[in-house]
Amino acid sequence: NMNLVNNGGNIDISTINAKIFTSKNNGNISIDILEAEEKNIEGDIDIN
Repeated sequence: NMNLVNNGGNIDISTINAKIFTSKNNGNISIDILEAEEKNIEGDIDIN
């Protein structure tokens, strides 16, 4: 599961620069948007 908080706009995340935290309890991966470095890339990211 990937937990993301969307503020209504487009969020571009570079996973190389993003700090990824894994939970030892359930193994879920979540990305802290406030700690992630935003990159301007072409195209939109659709999260389904």
